[in-house]
Amino acid sequence: MKIRQTILLITLAIIGSLRIDGQEVLKPQALRQFYNPPVYISHLPREVRETSGLICFNELFWTHNDSGGRPEIYGLDTQKGKIKATVIVSNASNVDWEEIAQDDQYVYVGDFGNNRGVRRDLCIYKIPKTAFPKEGTAKVTAEKIAFHWEKQTDFPTVADRTTNFDCEAMIALHDRLILFTKNWGNQHSAIYSLPKTPGEYTAIFLMEWEANGLITGADFDETSQILALCGYKNYTPFVWLIQNFSTVDIAGWSALRLELDDRGGSQTEGICFGPLNYLYISTEETSIYPPQIFKIDYTSLIGKLPIRGEDVFEYQYSIVDEQLRLRVKCKTGEKFRVTLQNRKGQILKKWKLTNSDELHSLLFPVKDPRNLILKFESGKYLSTVAIQNQGTHE
Repeated sequence: MKIRQTILLITLAIIGSLRIDGQEVLKPQALRQFYNPPVYISHLPREVRETSGLICFNELFWTHNDSGGRPEIYGLDTQKGKIKATVIVSNASNVDWEEIAQDDQYVYVGDFGNNRGVRRDLCIYKIPKTAFPKEGTAKVTAEKIAFHWEKQTDFPTVADRTTNFDCEAMIALHDRLILFTKNWGNQHSAIYSLPKTPGEYTAIFLMEWEANGLITGADFDETSQILALCGYKNYTPFVWLIQNFSTVDIAGWSALRLELDDRGGSQTEGICFGPLNYLYISTEETSIYPPQIFKIDYTSLIGKLPIRGEDVFEYQYSIVDEQLRLRVKCKTGEKFRVTLQNRKGQILKKWKLTNSDELHSLLFPVKDPRNLILKFESGKYLSTVAIQNQGTHE
């Protein structure tokens, strides 16, 4: 009887990383492009001059103000920005509302602004969408999700806007809420996870990545599977568009960073996918800009998302009778290389191949596949695959 070992393929993107206080910080590879978003709504009402989050449903934009504002959510006409509806959250206060997110049934409002990093009352309000009117005013009672950060073990008094435990961005993803911190201290963003059900929780740390600026808003489009993040660096706004977003690692991220230099001085705070397949960004009032909404034709930019090494190489392999059996080809039509090495960096075998329409078949004897790594290279494209033993099959 021949025993066939099936191998789990783990694709590792080629990314930079560094360590800060023992914690690995991931740096995604991304294309960078300057972009000038047109103004969509030139002046929002004074009632939302500190707009700090944005979603779209029921044919309205929904937004709110940040610290010190009323505990109210405003529904804006998507053409002119006029207030059409108001939701008053009767059992809440607005300590520092910084984000609004949604799933099919609920709206989530994040009261987690934390410029000094000392808050112990961080929470998210959960409100059923059925409570949101298309016109007029409604009073609602929200459920509450209270939490603290897993990585925050003390609450020292620090200078304003130096903490790494501020937060202004959140999405609802499957059965979880995903939070992106606004790290004043290092310009990174940590990603945390919370359940959607009311209660008191520890927000679980997932990873930290090099955002190169302050993340202030987020939205996720289920159809295109694109995560959009807005923010600013030195009050020059930017937008991250990330396809194949994962909270496990950034291996599969295909990222494009838009530098909105022509909108310097605007304080971008909210972002959402909305009408006519555009991405909309709200800005609060500053000394230069009134509160307004920009729009981005993100569908025209999807084709500019970088091609990943994983998209270039097609491969399949298995271990049979202590032998690696690999079939591979490169989709770019160029010459390419395959390297087999162990985790210590020792090269076991190299193949230089000319591409063809058929998969190349390669063989190499192996006794223990658990410590092996395959590397595929073609020009600027590179993909690395770690091999892990996942059991036996007949």
